Amino acid sequence: AAIGDTAASLEVSDRFKHLALQWDKYATTTVSDIPQVKGEESWESAARAEEVLKEWHAAGESAGDISFWRNHVTEFESVKSFALALDVLLRKHDRLASMGLLMQWLSQADNFGLESGPYSFFALIQEWMRQIATRRTPEGETLTPEMFWSQNWPLIVKCFDYLEANAGDYWQVPSLETIPGFVASDDGKSARGEDEDGERGDDEPSAQLYRAAYEDVVYRDSSEDGVESNTMDGAGPPADGEFDLLTDLLEPRMRLIITLSRLWQLAASGMFTAAREAGSPFPPEVTELLNDWLQRIRTILADLDKLAGEIASRNVPAPEGNPDSLMEFDRQSQLKYQLLNQVIQTQVSFHDSAWLLVSGIAPGEFPSGLDEWARMSLELYQSMLRGDIDAVRKQLTPLMRAFAEKPLLYTPLDKGGDPGKLLEARRLQSVIQTLLRELPRLGLFRETWHLLKTVRRMEQRSPREGTVITEFDRLFTTGLKRCLEYLILSSDHWNGARLPPEELVSLVGELTDYFLDLWLEHSSMMRLSSVEALAHEETWETLVKFITRYGGDFFQAPLLTFGNLRAILQNGTDKFLDYQAENLDPLHPPAIFVDADKLDLDEVVDHLELVFQIT
Repeated sequence: AAIGDTAASLEVSDRFKHLALQWDKYATTTVSDIPQVKGEESWESAARAEEVLKEWHAAGESAGDISFWRNHVTEFESVKSFALALDVLLRKHDRLASMGLLMQWLSQADNFGLESGPYSFFALIQEWMRQIATRRTPEGETLTPEMFWSQNWPLIVKCFDYLEANAGDYWQVPSLETIPGFVASDDGKSARGEDEDGERGDDEPSAQLYRAAYEDVVYRDSSEDGVESNTMDGAGPPADGEFDLLTDLLEPRMRLIITLSRLWQLAASGMFTAAREAGSPFPPEVTELLNDWLQRIRTILADLDKLAGEIASRNVPAPEGNPDSLMEFDRQSQLKYQLLNQVIQTQVSFHDSAWLLVSGIAPGEFPSGLDEWARMSLELYQSMLRGDIDAVRKQLTPLMRAFAEKPLLYTPLDKGGDPGKLLEARRLQSVIQTLLRELPRLGLFRETWHLLKTVRRMEQRSPREGTVITEFDRLFTTGLKRCLEYLILSSDHWNGARLPPEELVSLVGELTDYFLDLWLEHSSMMRLSSVEALAHEETWETLVKFITRYGGDFFQAPLLTFGNLRAILQNGTDKFLDYQAENLDPLHPPAIFVDADKLDLDEVVDHLELVFQIT
């Protein structure tokens, strides 16, 4: 359709429709953990995209006008139809047309959403910006800096102007204060105006509204299948917890906010590269725009910090101890941690964006109030942007000494971790990740190895209270892959000729051997599983006796689900025991309570926790 081959598009459409109808006729409607596929719906989305692409092809030059997509947006009926059309436009490198359709999709976000399965507005707009920032033409050539400023720079400016104009509420960092019903309260109400037992008071206006709406409505099971639902496959518990609602409201907006950060990073990287190759400073209007971006980033960071505090302050009601209560507690807790991690990830991304912009806008200048390691990191960023290898070598050594005193390990949120400390660790890891990506590009392989060695020392010196997470494997992978990548790329130009394959293989082996020692040192210090606590024979024998005597009352299939065990460990094994004691069968009490006077409660809790962790 995009190239005007009507006969081919009709043939493919007919075959697709036949397959779709057969799929819907014979395929199951629900498969656990696999996205649902609806054949006819998929065909209709593709057909909508096909019709619009035909008109786009017929319109010629005018199809690049944003008004073209405004007039045709009603022909799209799903996320998939938007995504399919955009995929074609991006592969054809029609930047103006694809930007127009992206903005029309964004303006309809409340009607269609921005993501569905593999189809994502966020991925597509980042691909659009990547094409613009890398300066690649459809023919595979690279634009000169002069052509970048005359052709691509105006598109970048338009993109961000259109984003702000079409994003609506998505442009702002959400706050719980702006969500109806989610207000701070000191009178025993939850975030949604509920009493502590989870019930809405009758005097709540929303409660009266819903009661009036359904006052005379009675459900009648017309299917006579014994299932009180209109479908069999879709049956399940209602998702009406506080964090269900928060997740539905916040996640799409947070996805756009973090995408905005990545777009700024892509655009700024392209602009800095063009300026460096041209050997000239930015035009005044470019510097002014970059400063506007930087100010906007600072505002967003302040709003994100507030949102993280709001989410962290919301407590999930403690479970009673029965399986259903434990499962719901675990589900709500995981939603809370998921939201908090998403906010922290977004904060890290915006800190990266701020540092990139500061490094490129005003070399030699630093914001006030920075820690010493942060100031030194920014100075090094600026040297890397200039490609000044001597300055990078000189600045890296004192920076690694400053790094060595910083804690790099962190406790995850679901293990009692502090969001502020987690953010600090993630920021530091992100800085190191950037250095490990950029040092090999400058040919500094030895310095990359020394930086990874410093990371190992940082982890060894970090406090290790309870469960802590190491990111060394991810950092190590980045450093080694980038060293190998640039070693191989640069080998084509050594001594004016390509290095013979056998010599290149030998060099790769030598480089890998250096890094192998680091990895073996790291892996020898890792504890991979809680079961390693049973390495001592005395501990093993004591646990076997405990399980033999008391395990039959606790270690049964209904309790040993992943969600239940995670909820017990998070809420406290001692509280789980308290619940069991309060609800035991007086005629058949568990043996552990019969022997309570003979047992050390702390040892009982330790044994149960160890078994739950291993399970």
